[in-house]
Amino acid sequence: GWQTPGESALTTQDPQRIADTRQVGAGGVVGAGESRRVQVAGVGGVPVGVSSVLLNVVEDGAVSAGFLSVRSCGVSGFPETSTVNFAGGVTVANSAVVRLDGDGAVCVYSSVRADVIVDVSGWQTPGESALTTQDPQRIIDTRTG
Repeated sequence: GWQTPGESALTTQDPQRIADTRQVGAGGVVGAGESRRVQVAGVGGVPVGVSSVLLNVVEDGAVSAGFLSVRSCGVSGFPETSTVNFAGGVTVANSAVVRLDGDGAVCVYSSVRADVIVDVSGWQTPGESALTTQDPQRIIDTRTG
C-alpha cells in the first residue's frame, strides 16, 4: 500500500491476540498449502466497518523453511508474495497492514505446516485514511531474470 503525504487516520491500540492456532478449539496447525480465515472486524477491539488493519503475524513450530502470506480472503491462486519468511525451528514475526475482505476477515496462507498467531494493533476506516491498501503484488523478482 501507500500513504499520501500530510494525512493519516490509523487508529492504534494495544495489541490484542485475535488468532492462535496453538490454542484448543482454534482449528489446529495450518497445513502446508492451506489458508486459515481470521475474523478481524468486531474482534479484539476492532470495530465493524474498517477497511484495513495493522497486524503482527507470527509463525511458530514449523520444522522446515517456508513463508506465510496474509491477504484479504477470496483472492484466488497461489500467493506470490510473503508476509513472514522463516527457517525451520525458528519462531518469526512480522507486521503488515492488510486490507479486509467484505466480511471483515483476512486469510493466512502457509507454505509449510506451521502454527499461526495473529495480533491486531490498529485499523483504518474507509474514506478517512490516505493509505490505500491492496492485495500484495510482486513487482520484481531477481530470481526469474
